[in-house]
Amino acid sequence: MDSKVQTSEAISSKTKKIDEYIIDETLINVGSESIWLWVAIEPENRQILALFLQKYPKKETC
Repeated sequence: MDSKVQTSEAISSKTKKIDEYIIDETLINVGSESIWLWVAIEPENRQILALFLQKYPKKETC
């Protein structure tokens, strides 16, 4: 049990506050569907923070 506590403490001590991030979106076609790809990037270390895929709404539903 102590090893789990030490592991969580080690992880929390390594986390750092992100002061700046970039969100970029790209519309991609997959077959006959259009899908938005959203990416959140931390620019200093060039790390991807999150990815999100979203179906493009059809014109009939807008």
